[in-house]
Amino acid sequence: MNIKIETGNIKSFIAAGRNAQGPNSKKIHFLDSDIKRFLSYKNPLFQNGRGQRVYFTALLDKKPVARVTAHIHLLSNKKFNEKRGCFGFFESIDNVEVVKALFAEAEEYLKSHGCTYIMGNFNLTAMQKIGIMTEGFEIPPYTDQLYTQDYYPKLLEECGFTQAFPMTTFNIKTSEWNLNDFKTPRTEILIKDPDVQIKDINKKNLKDSLEVARKLLNDGFENNPMFVNVSKEEFDYQAKDMARILDTRIAKIMHYKNEPVGVIIAIPDIDRLLAKTNSKINLKFLIEFLSFKKTNNRAVMIFYSVAMKYHNKGFNSYLLYEFVKSALEAGYESMGGTWIADVNKPSLRQAQKLGGKPLHKLCLYKREIKQ
Repeated sequence: MNIKIETGNIKSFIAAGRNAQGPNSKKIHFLDSDIKRFLSYKNPLFQNGRGQRVYFTALLDKKPVARVTAHIHLLSNKKFNEKRGCFGFFESIDNVEVVKALFAEAEEYLKSHGCTYIMGNFNLTAMQKIGIMTEGFEIPPYTDQLYTQDYYPKLLEECGFTQAFPMTTFNIKTSEWNLNDFKTPRTEILIKDPDVQIKDINKKNLKDSLEVARKLLNDGFENNPMFVNVSKEEFDYQAKDMARILDTRIAKIMHYKNEPVGVIIAIPDIDRLLAKTNSKINLKFLIEFLSFKKTNNRAVMIFYSVAMKYHNKGFNSYLLYEFVKSALEAGYESMGGTWIADVNKPSLRQAQKLGGKPLHKLCLYKREIKQ
């Protein structure tokens, strides 16, 4: 068995992600272009002292079979007074020797940059796909939900990692919603209040709307576990292609006295489309996309945030009410919810209010770095 570790070879890195999956895997691959874009030094996360990274590919008998990034979110470490090194985009065949060799390189890089422990999976920050799945392997994910192989926990534990920071993603049967269930006495008051307005995000002013959404995200999420404010450059970079798939009927901004106070960003679930085309943008994708637009009835809530000073005043409930109303009118029958930490009780209550049922259980894996 000949194991070789390559550094910075994006072609091998992408190939390893595909080679690591068995024929029955429910994982939906990243678009190759997205992998290249996220790991590029053009990514604002790796500019101006925000973070740094390297990526490795493991070759077994010359075939790429595993991959991982080693990266440091410097602003996160500063905010939380940590010396954390991260791993991300982890994929591997079921071979512990390959994984040990891969993480030896990742750990050495992080150690040389002052990190005292390694934790992941982060692709690449806590506002993106994170975790390793521990339950729910039989269920396919929605867009922006992470899916990993059922043998990953065993592999990581054999490499000395332990579980930390448990999380849950959700499946919501929107077809079971009753709009009246989302009305509260405060909602009734806000419905009649002329100072409260709910506006669809318009593709014509998408740039301005996304900047409002970013500011509301930073405000409402400030005290959430692991959250670090997202810069305008980072947000724009990540949302670069959102206009192509955004359904303005389920992406909304709430205003109070002409001030933005809340936002919900939801998009159609495109994972089934990507599964049909093996995450390749080609003629088949374009043909399938035309059918997809007519028949898709699944969506995914990317994030939902209300400015802190408007918490506990009914605005959360009213924004949910208007979102539910629009999703039902648009014909959506199910919706995915992205990860919520098990310690984040307020967000878990909101998921429960929407009728969310656990879809996948995940956690981070952590290992001390020997100095």
